Amino acid sequence: MKDRISKTLSQARWGSIALIAFGLVLVFFPDFGSRTVATVAAWLLMIVGTAGLLIGVLSWPMFGFGTLAGSGISLIVGFYILRNPLSLASLLGILLGALLTVQGLGALGDALRLRRNGEFWVLGMVWAGFTLVMGLILIFSPMTTSRIVMTLVGLAMIVCGGGNLYTHYKAKSYMDPGKNSSRIIDADE
Repeated sequence: MKDRISKTLSQARWGSIALIAFGLVLVFFPDFGSRTVATVAAWLLMIVGTAGLLIGVLSWPMFGFGTLAGSGISLIVGFYILRNPLSLASLLGILLGALLTVQGLGALGDALRLRRNGEFWVLGMVWAGFTLVMGLILIFSPMTTSRIVMTLVGLAMIVCGGGNLYTHYKAKSYMDPGKNSSRIIDADE
């Protein structure tokens, strides 16, 4: 029983080390994570597009042109993302930046209305300014979002892997017969 637990802990330890290593890769090379996610998404789009084209051709009288068109677009978008994997992260950054800019403009209008009505408007103006600045940063530097997210994911992986290693070390120490023998209760006694 102890050998099996020890073997399981050893395998889990290697998994934790791999988690830490991949986390370090994401921290130091965040575009790697974005590129990997985009490549997987591109292949999925291409597979779905190819399957849809096949189904559309085989069942043309039933589905008509819509299935072929949608599948063709899926295949083209998948191929484009596969050739330019960071374009997906860049597009998402631009869309998020546009969303934040619109939200910031709305918050600016709200703050100005509060000011006109004699209400407290300073926090609304600060929030509007912050949101507008973040939105414009993302529009003009769209990869920032992806890099921040991938870096945070990498840090989380490092922390989880380190926590797992510590837990495995503690579990192994409880299995040693000389250590902690006063804490372990033997079921046979």
